[in-house]
Amino acid sequence: MPDVDENKGLDPSSWILSYVDFMTVIMAFFIIFVLVATKVASATELFIVKKIEVINNSLNRILKNTGVTVENVGYNGVRIIIPSEVDGKSMFKSGSFHIRNEFKPYLIHLGKAIIDSTEFISAYDEYKDKFKNKHYDPKDLKISVRVEGHTDTDGSAEQNMILSLKRAEGVKNFFTTNNIFKDNIFAICGYGEAKPLVNKLNKDENRRVEIYLNYTMDPIYVFYGCTNPSAYNFNPKANRDDGSCINNF
Repeated sequence: MPDVDENKGLDPSSWILSYVDFMTVIMAFFIIFVLVATKVASATELFIVKKIEVINNSLNRILKNTGVTVENVGYNGVRIIIPSEVDGKSMFKSGSFHIRNEFKPYLIHLGKAIIDSTEFISAYDEYKDKFKNKHYDPKDLKISVRVEGHTDTDGSAEQNMILSLKRAEGVKNFFTTNNIFKDNIFAICGYGEAKPLVNKLNKDENRRVEIYLNYTMDPIYVFYGCTNPSAYNFNPKANRDDGSCINNF
């Protein structure tokens, strides 16, 4: 019979190794969870990233050498900076929020470029129902056009804030009254002199209107039930049918 050392206890190194193994497993589960969550988020939002890039590239080609700056600003969408003057034509008279007639054809060209030569509207029309009807993780796809007004430092800060908001509203109203965009996708805001592009002393640069084209995807809470209005147990709150409809009773 082999000798047994009765004084020999638990090897501390084996306990440490077990603890390390345990923590490694926990960390592995955490990493997998993060990757899965990121993958799901990426899968649902990849549409936005891809479409924004398409719109940015298209508008940069169309509006090249027009004085307009087009930028891809990620999840904030596509940023279009319209200067106060293009080819010697001013958008507004000093201190006014009324768009000058000589500038209106330029805005019409810009609006048509956004609609006709990009996927901004058409992609929304094509995909909005597909995202709503996804069985897992349904999303409400929306489009938005945010118009921002900016001024130089002439005048008081309060006057400039009001003027910038009215100028943004004037551009928005021009697009909607000329049937370029629908009214319900717009948001407007005025920043006055608070957000100069680079230097607040560069007044010509800072008198501008900015337009942001963007998509949003809001989660849709799923209510299961009978979605057939003619069924006996129709549930008006349900947006996902569970096969429980009773048509005869």
